[in-house]
This record gives sequence, structure tokens and C-alpha cells, in this order.
Amino acid sequence: ILSVCDLGVDVTVKDNRDDRLWLFCISLYGSASMKTILLQLQDQYDANVNLTLWALWLDHHRQSNDRILWRDGCRAGIRLQRITMAVRWLRKCLSKRGAQVIVRRRLLRIELALEKRQIQKLSRLSAQVVAQNDKGIVTSVFTGHYLQELGVPEGIQAAVTKEYKIWVGDYPNAS
Repeated sequence: ILSVCDLGVDVTVKDNRDDRLWLFCISLYGSASMKTILLQLQDQYDANVNLTLWALWLDHHRQSNDRILWRDGCRAGIRLQRITMAVRWLRKCLSKRGAQVIVRRRLLRIELALEKRQIQKLSRLSAQVVAQNDKGIVTSVFTGHYLQELGVPEGIQAAVTKEYKIWVGDYPNAS
């Protein structure tokens, strides 16, 4: 059975004192409607869900449009993202029945470990600027920029923003 070590990438989860970005990501991704939109972006527009969540994180913390930070973040996990995509592709090729189910589950765990490692890289990269701007959502500068880069239609961009605002409780008539 394939292991993370076989991939030649260190995905050891570092013990960070501050896992706020990771907690933010799993909490936001835990919203069924946001998960649906994020997977749609991934499947139809080749969006990196981690970068989308990171963009929302930066916007949440009122980070100004720092092009160097964004560029560095996009570069930070390129190798991990390529490996993650290969693991995801392999997992999706396997049957959801029979003996392949065990391999699919193992690949999913590897995929999640790779994604967490990428989130940790992004967290370290933005730790200083987020600490200086820990306030709350104002804009969707990073999110809008990233989704426009991918060619995501404005309607879907608006849906991402709406679902995010519902999640933070900053949307009119949010339940």
C-alpha cells in the first residue's frame, strides 16, 4: 500500500502554536454549501481549494492586496499541489467497491495530509501580516482576484462571497 513516505515529500504535521488558518479552513469547509462551491471550483475551474480558503482568510483579516504575498503563497505549495492532484486523480480512478475501497481511503488520507501541509506553509507565510490585521471581513480582494484569474463567472464568485458571509454571520437574514 502506498504511503506518504513513498511520495518523497515531508508531510509531517508540525506542531504550530497557531493553527488558526487550519481551523478556519476545516470549519469553513465543514459548511455543506461552501464545500459544494469549493469542490465545484476545483472540478470545473481547476481551483486550488487551499488557495481559495487562504484568500478568504486573508480577506477575513483585512489584508490589503499584497501581490508579493499572493505570489509567494501561490509558489509555496506548487510541488505539494502537483502531488496532491496526482494522488486525487489516482483515487478517483479507483472503484468505490471491493478491495479498491481500502486503497481509496488510504489515498484520501494522503491527500488530506498533503493539503494540511500546504495550509501550514501558507499559514507561516502570512502569519506576520495576519497578526497585524486581525479584524474581520471587509473585502474580497484576494478571493476575487484568484477566482477572476481562474475565469470563474461573476455569479459563482458572488455565491462564494455570499456563502462565506453566511458562514461568518455577516449576511442579511443569515440563519
